[in-house]
Amino acid sequence: MAIKKYIINNINELCDAIECINNDVEKNISNQLITKTTLWYRGQANCKWSVVPSIQRNNRLSYEQVLSHSFYHGVRQISSAQMYRESFDKWVSMMQHYGLPTRLLDWSYSPLIALFFALNKYELYPKCDACITIIVPELLNQKQGFDPFIYPIDSKSAMSMLKSAFIKPNHSTDKVLACFSVSNDLRQYAQRSAFTIHDSMKSIYEICDYNFVYELYIPKNKKEHLKKVLDNLGITENFLFHDIEHVAKQTIHRHLPLEKDI
Repeated sequence: MAIKKYIINNINELCDAIECINNDVEKNISNQLITKTTLWYRGQANCKWSVVPSIQRNNRLSYEQVLSHSFYHGVRQISSAQMYRESFDKWVSMMQHYGLPTRLLDWSYSPLIALFFALNKYELYPKCDACITIIVPELLNQKQGFDPFIYPIDSKSAMSMLKSAFIKPNHSTDKVLACFSVSNDLRQYAQRSAFTIHDSMKSIYEICDYNFVYELYIPKNKKEHLKKVLDNLGITENFLFHDIEHVAKQTIHRHLPLEKDI
């Protein structure tokens, strides 16, 4: 069976789609899980982009260990933070936070936050439909041979997959693991952040079957409208990024007229 896809023209249709997906997941679970399933959401500005971590894009994978060691060296010289070299979860999370390509892929527990990231720079992609990919992380982990619950990123299974970002293994696990952060990070908390760790070149769509991956499409002619709705609901940069830079951006957005290029 094909992956189920929904077209989202307004917030009501978003809510209806999520309700249908939740009902679908509950109906199709053939075994009794030890925990209730959840939905994770990932928003992308272009529906044609691959759902893969940044280190696997643009032929970057061969540079992974070089990037990791260079980042470790630089941070050690200028930061007073006390982190062990073997704290691979913390180092890779920090790399992800500061924009380096990593084997982590960002997700959110919140569909509205995923919608924000799908639409935040909608004007840069006027000819593209946006999309939200939805997975059921517990079923993803079960399909990959892990226990059917969400692992902490500092668990033994997660750490063995993150270690490969620094030390090239003889062979990869060829698996993807859904995990949650354990960092004391207000931004991750605000964004309801979660991660998949990719120690495999397989995409989410190759790993997940139709029972636990779904797609929501936002037509290009609806993106501006839905972005305004999110603004009215308070899902803004200032809400998701807790720093002075984004407070300033939100202040400009709210109180100054839109400037046009001359």
